[in-house]
Amino acid sequence: MKRTFFLILLFFCALFVKADVLGPYTMDSNVPPTPTGYARVVLPIGGADASVAVSITVCDESGQQYVLRTTTPNAAPYCYFLAYGVYRVVALEDCTAQSNWGALTVGTIFEVTGGGYISLNAEFNLQMQQNSD
Repeated sequence: MKRTFFLILLFFCALFVKADVLGPYTMDSNVPPTPTGYARVVLPIGGADASVAVSITVCDESGQQYVLRTTTPNAAPYCYFLAYGVYRVVALEDCTAQSNWGALTVGTIFEVTGGGYISLNAEFNLQMQQNSD
């Protein structure tokens, strides 16, 4: 009886625990199909003419943090697979973010229920321009 109860409990726990972010993948013909229970989120980059590293850090409902990075503005953008659920923006590194969920700033909460995009606009060029003034 204890064994049966334990197996049932383990099964229900497995339903609620899942890897929340998979990737990065380059958006080309080699992107795998979207796994069941996940949404494809594309991360285009703007505001840069050369390769720069920008990222957004998100936190899922359990507190696990994930860094979504992108680097090359003139190539195919990166994408990630995010498990359906609620995420909170924890940090933005050298960028601002606009998405199909609206503007994303530190503290913004958004719910992933389908595919989307998070456009990361690099602030590197702006900072360099301000420093040269």
